[in-house]
Amino acid sequence: MQGTASTIAMDEASARQLVLVQAIEGADAQGRLLAPAERERIEREAVAAARASAAGDSAPGRAAIGRFLQRRAAMLLQAVGSSDRAIAALQQAGPGERWTATLVPVAALLLGISTDQVANPHQVNLLSKPLLLLLLWNLVVYALLLAHLLWPHKGGARPPRFAALRQWLAGLGEWGRRPRQLRAEVTAAFLARWQAVSGALYGQRLARVMHLAAAAWALGVALSLFFGGVWASYGVQWESTFLSASDVHRFLSVLFQPVTALFPWASFSLEEVRSLRVTGPLPPLPEAGDNLTGRRWVFLYMALLALVIVLPRLALAALAWWRERRLARAVPIDTADPYYRRLVGLLSPVQVTLVLLAHRDEDRQALRRALRAGPDGTLLRTESGERLRLVDLPADATPLSLPGASGQGRALRKLLGPWRRRPGPPAPALLAAREDSDVVLHVVSAAGDLAAGAQLLQWLGKPVLVLVRGERELAAAGAGAAAVLPFDSFARSWLQEPALLAAIGRCLPPHQAAGFGALARAWDQRNRLLLRDAMAVIARHLLEAARQTEDVGKAPRSLISLLSPGEREAHERRSHEAMAAVVERLQRSDAQATASLLALHGIEPSAAGLLNTRLERKFVVQQAISAGQAGVAGAATGAAMGVSLDLLTAGLTLGLAAVAGAVVGGGAAWVAAVWKNQATPAGNSVVQLSDDMLQAMTEAGLLRYLAVIHFGRGPDLGPDAGGAGEIRPQWRSEVVAAVERRSADLQQQWAAARAGRAALDPGAALTAMLESIALSVLRRLYPDAP
Repeated sequence: MQGTASTIAMDEASARQLVLVQAIEGADAQGRLLAPAERERIEREAVAAARASAAGDSAPGRAAIGRFLQRRAAMLLQAVGSSDRAIAALQQAGPGERWTATLVPVAALLLGISTDQVANPHQVNLLSKPLLLLLLWNLVVYALLLAHLLWPHKGGARPPRFAALRQWLAGLGEWGRRPRQLRAEVTAAFLARWQAVSGALYGQRLARVMHLAAAAWALGVALSLFFGGVWASYGVQWESTFLSASDVHRFLSVLFQPVTALFPWASFSLEEVRSLRVTGPLPPLPEAGDNLTGRRWVFLYMALLALVIVLPRLALAALAWWRERRLARAVPIDTADPYYRRLVGLLSPVQVTLVLLAHRDEDRQALRRALRAGPDGTLLRTESGERLRLVDLPADATPLSLPGASGQGRALRKLLGPWRRRPGPPAPALLAAREDSDVVLHVVSAAGDLAAGAQLLQWLGKPVLVLVRGERELAAAGAGAAAVLPFDSFARSWLQEPALLAAIGRCLPPHQAAGFGALARAWDQRNRLLLRDAMAVIARHLLEAARQTEDVGKAPRSLISLLSPGEREAHERRSHEAMAAVVERLQRSDAQATASLLALHGIEPSAAGLLNTRLERKFVVQQAISAGQAGVAGAATGAAMGVSLDLLTAGLTLGLAAVAGAVVGGGAAWVAAVWKNQATPAGNSVVQLSDDMLQAMTEAGLLRYLAVIHFGRGPDLGPDAGGAGEIRPQWRSEVVAAVERRSADLQQQWAAARAGRAALDPGAALTAMLESIALSVLRRLYPDAP
C-alpha cells in the first residue's frame, strides 16, 4: 500500500469493494441490508484482527489501514450478499463492462474490412478522400496527445466520458430482475463514487480501447484493399481540376515519406505520377498477372496505414495498458474523507479526556459519584487500550489568569498594572486541559454559572456539554448552550448512563466518535457484568437460605407425650434452638452478601449501616401481622430487609412466648409463614425456610440492590442527604409484582436447591432469573432510559 499522507493505494478489486460498502452504508441508514448489530460485530472482528497484526506499532501505517479496510469491506459484502445478491455483485465489473473492451476493437476491424469507401472494386484513387481523412484524423489525434504531454492538465483526474454508458453497462446482469428503491439508491451512489475514485484508471482503459479500435479500423481498411486485389484487378489513377502532376507528386512524396524512407524501392517519379492521371475515359484494366502498378500502390497504401496508424496506435494502446495496470494496482483512497477517517480512528485505541468544570464542590462530587470516577480520574480502561478519564479543573481558575483574555480583562490589567502584581501564567492543569482534553462537562446548578464559565470555556476552545442540576437552571441553560443534558436523565441509575455517553459522543469529531463508540459499548458491558455479579451474590445467599435445615428430633406423638408439659416444652425448645442456629447462619450469609454488593459498587463498608437504616425506615413492618397477612406473598418483605433478619427474629420471639404460655394472637400463623417443618426418613423433624419466606427474601435482596446502586446518586442527593427521595416507595410495589410473576419459577429453584441438585449453579439459572427481574424493574422505574 502506497500513497500520500492522506491517501492509501489499493488494488482495483479491493477499492471497488470499499467504495461499494461506503455506498451501502450511506444509503442503508435504516439497516435493511445489514443490521446495526451485525455491522458492529464485523467491525469489531476486523479491528481486532488489524490490531493483532500490527501489535507493537505506535500508530497504524498505511498498509495496516488498507488491510483493515479491505477485510472489513469483504466481510460486510459477504453479509450483504445473503440478503441482496445483486448489490453484492456490484463489487465486480458487470459483463457489459468486461466485454466492451473486446467487442469495440473487433467491431472496428470488421467495419474496416467491409468498407468500400477507400476505392471502388476496380480502381485505386491516389487522392481518395476517405483514406486521406482517416490519415488526417489520426495525425490530429497525435498532435493533441503531444500537446497534452507538453502541457499537462493541472488538477485532479477527471472522471471518464460516457459515464451514462458505463452506468448502463455496469448494471447489466441481475440489475433488472428485482427492482427495488434501495438497490437503485445504492447503485447510483456507488457509480458516482466509483467514477470519482477510478477516473484516471478508466481514462487509461478508455484510451486503450480507443487506440485498439483505431488500429483495428486501419488494419481492416488495409485488409480490405488486399483482399479486394485478390478478387479484382485494381486500376490506379488520379484526377484533379486544380492540381498538376507536379503538385500531386510533391503531395504523395510527403504522404508516403514514412514508407519510402524505410523502403527506398517504393519511391516513385514525377513521370509515373503523370502517367496515372486520368484525362479521358478510364483506361482498360490490365491483366491481373501484369498489374505491377496496381500491386505496387496497394502495398504502398497498406504500408502507409501500418506505419502511420496501426503501429503507433498499438504502441499507444500498449502504453495505456501499462498505465492502466499500474493504476489498477494503486487506486487512491482518500482517508481524509470523514467516512474513512472514522474507520481509521477505530484502529488506534481512543483516548478521551473529559474536563469537569463545576462552580461548587457539591456539583463536582455529584458528577463524580454518578460517573464512579476513581482517584486518578480514570472512568474506564479496556483491554484493547481505550481509555476514558475525567480531569477536574481547579476551583480557583479565573479568567484574569488566562493568557489571551480579551476585552475588559486586558483593560483592567492595564489600568491596575502599576499597583497590582501581574497574574502569573495559567496553572499546569489548565494548560494540560487545553492541550489534552476533548470535551468539557460544565455543571450548572445556579443562575449565572453559564456566564461565570464563559470566558474560561472560550479559552479552552473545546466542545462543551452543559449538565444541569435543577429545573429552573435547565430552562436557562437550554437557551444559552448548544448541548444541554439534565442530571435527571443520566445520574439516577446506571441504566440512564448511555444518555450521557451518547451526548459526549455527539460532541466529539467524527473520527474520534467512532472509537468512542467502543468505549460506550465497553461501559454498558461493564454495567451488565456488574448487574450479573450482583445477582450472583444475591443468588448465592438465597440458595444457601433454601438449603438451610436443622434437625429437631422426634416430635411427641402419643397422647401422653402431647399432654406432658416437659416433653412438649423440650421439643419446642429444640425447635427454637434449631431456628436460632439457622438464623445465625443466615445472618452471616446476609452480612457477606451485603458486603459483597457494596464492594462491587465501590461503596465504603461503613455505608452498610446507613443503607439498612434507610431500608428499615421505609419498609420494615413494625406492627404485628395477622395470620391472614402471613399467608400473602410479599407480606414479610419489610421484616426481611435488615441485616438482623427482623422477621426471623420476630418469629422466634413469638414462638418463645407461645412456649411460655398460650399462643398469642396469630403468632402460630406468623411462625408458619416463616418456617416449614419437614420429616426425615428416620422420623425426625427438621425446620427450614418456607417458599413464601424465600420469596420475601428475594424481594428483600432486590430492594437492597436498588438501594446500593442508587446510593449517593441524583441531582440533589448525596451520601448524607438523609435518604429523601433516594429510597422510593414505588420500589417495593415494582419488586413485589416482578417477583410474583416469576414465583412459580422461583419455587422450582427452591425445590432444586433443597434436593441438592448439582446442576443448580448460582451463576446460571437463578442468577439469570434475578437479572431478568432486576432489569424489568429498572426499565419500569426508568421508562425513558436508552
